Amino acid sequence: MGPPVCFPGCVMSVDSGTIEHMFESTVASLPQTHGVRSLKATTLGELRQRIRHLEHGRFPLQTIPVSPGLDSLFPEKGLTPGVVYNLSPHTSVMWALIAEATQNGHYVATVGRHHLGFHAAIEYGVVLERLIVVPPIGHQWWSAVAALVDVVSIVVFSASGPLPSPRARDTLTARARERGCALLATSSWPGAYGQVVVEDTQWEGLGSGHGVLSSHELTLCYTPRHGASAHRVRLVRNGSGSHVLPHTITPVVHLTPVTQEGRVIASDQREAG
Repeated sequence: MGPPVCFPGCVMSVDSGTIEHMFESTVASLPQTHGVRSLKATTLGELRQRIRHLEHGRFPLQTIPVSPGLDSLFPEKGLTPGVVYNLSPHTSVMWALIAEATQNGHYVATVGRHHLGFHAAIEYGVVLERLIVVPPIGHQWWSAVAALVDVVSIVVFSASGPLPSPRARDTLTARARERGCALLATSSWPGAYGQVVVEDTQWEGLGSGHGVLSSHELTLCYTPRHGASAHRVRLVRNGSGSHVLPHTITPVVHLTPVTQEGRVIASDQREAG
């Protein structure tokens, strides 16, 4: 199954007429499988209203919601508009982070990502009607990101060419802040606001050459840029859907030999390290 929406490999302007045409011309390519419905006139009306609002004023700076449980990763309890997060390229992490936003009426775009797996997106709760996919388009990835910042709430992107100058990057984040858009970079981004990485991944259900996958568990860690403490959660996906569990730290047992009357005594020193 192809991506829900693909933009042509060309530089996209940011005027409202082009953006409206961009959405209208790609409605017909939305897949009808997996419970995905066609975008209706009401949805396009929402986009037009949002564009008109952008042309005449600013959105208030509000945190973009993430799924319950995942909000404990971030001190702000969600994604902050106008900043860039470095995100693990693991597709499950992206789906988990954007699902809640799409369920709350936010539009999300991906730029330059391969092999996304839309069935997994649905399992994580992503509303595909509010997802825009721009396939890899070479050096024009930056133009696509800059255009999408004006009309969506989250842009997930992978740079497929050299990064622009620091001044251009600052201009983009300032515009994203004005428009209420958060940026998630799955490639290296200097000075990122924070970093979400996968520290551990486990699959259950497989034996030695046999069995059926029953669950997939990821340990996610978010580290802010300014030296604040890291936050962790466990993300589990199984037959009943996906859910987030608090990260529990297994005590580390240090065995310290102590010689006493010719015997070795092990003293347990436990710490939540």
